[in-house]
Amino acid sequence: MALGVLRADPVVRRAMVSSLIARLPLVMLPLTVVLLARESGHPYWAVGLVSGAFIASTAVMAPLIGRLVDRLGVRPVMLTALTVETAALMVLATVPGHLGLIGLVLVVAVAGAAEPPVHAVIRALLARLVDPAARSGVYTLEASFQEMLFVIGPMFVAVGTGLVDARAVLWVIAGLLVASILWFLGAIREHTAPPRSVGGPSVLRSGSLLQLTGVFLALGIMFAAIDIATIATMEDHGLRDWAGIPLGMWAVGSLISGLLFTRYVSGDSARQLPWLLLAMAGSSLVLATLGHGVVPLTIGLVIQGAAVAPTLGTMYSLVPRASGEERITEAFAWTSAFVLGGFSAGAAGTGVLIDAIGPPSGFVLAATMPLFAAGLAMLLRDRLVGSDVDRDPVGVGNAGHVE
Repeated sequence: MALGVLRADPVVRRAMVSSLIARLPLVMLPLTVVLLARESGHPYWAVGLVSGAFIASTAVMAPLIGRLVDRLGVRPVMLTALTVETAALMVLATVPGHLGLIGLVLVVAVAGAAEPPVHAVIRALLARLVDPAARSGVYTLEASFQEMLFVIGPMFVAVGTGLVDARAVLWVIAGLLVASILWFLGAIREHTAPPRSVGGPSVLRSGSLLQLTGVFLALGIMFAAIDIATIATMEDHGLRDWAGIPLGMWAVGSLISGLLFTRYVSGDSARQLPWLLLAMAGSSLVLATLGHGVVPLTIGLVIQGAAVAPTLGTMYSLVPRASGEERITEAFAWTSAFVLGGFSAGAAGTGVLIDAIGPPSGFVLAATMPLFAAGLAMLLRDRLVGSDVDRDPVGVGNAGHVE
């Protein structure tokens, strides 16, 4: 059904394709910032500080920017964010060595804070353009296509820094970002929601959305645990520089399963989510069992990745039901913020576990997170089954949601 929507609806197709191109430079940026810090002569603890500043500033500012999109409209907010982001990237590409560590952290934090909200905007737009019965499949397809970016983006960065340096890659990212964001805005210009006078407390006052963001937080921790544990396992085998290969196969497993899920599976997303998370926990246990040798690790990552895109797509399809339409961009921005927050916490916690116990402990941590998330999803199912919009009185009437 989801592929049929893309084939039949040119508006959805243009929006999806242009958003994927616009997200490519955003996917490339975190790794490039890390490599830039190393090229500038900073030690690894400082590199971690720079990377953390980028992720934290993005997570903190994403909900605020999403709220501004709902209040002021997509175009002015996106163009303002693009201007600030591009300026920060140009500073980083021009004089990184003269900034010092504090200056580098500050400019990187500005770049992270000003990240254009492409993810939130496209997902909010799909909620308005796609029939509710087809949303889960379309969001799963979108999550599957995004997995390709996590394979392609780091590869481009590796090639660019290998041939030239991180500064040159930043110039390419800045140019691609400007061109792709302008194309994306042109593709969706006639289909975005008008600005609304949205006031009151945060959309997180919706109990259902708060539970759903807890699921996103748990998965962010899981993603970081798998990422760090995979790198540590490869390093134990003397293959740290090749860690991108098994991680790329993780994304391939997600891509293939997402395409199959959209074709053969349908049903109520609220009912499906707990089962998908339990399947993710099971596949993570398989990964924890296999994650000792390089080949078994790669096989385990493909199996674990098979649960990722269907689960994420199902979660995205529940956001409109949990938040209502008036705050939908802010709601999607909150989901991104919780994933990033979970990833930051998960990376730190996994590092401590691996230093104390070893790489397999990271995979065990990854297996526990979907179990916790499944418990939240069961509570969420009881609230959302049979409803198009969460009517939680805590968050609806007081926060200006659709009644």
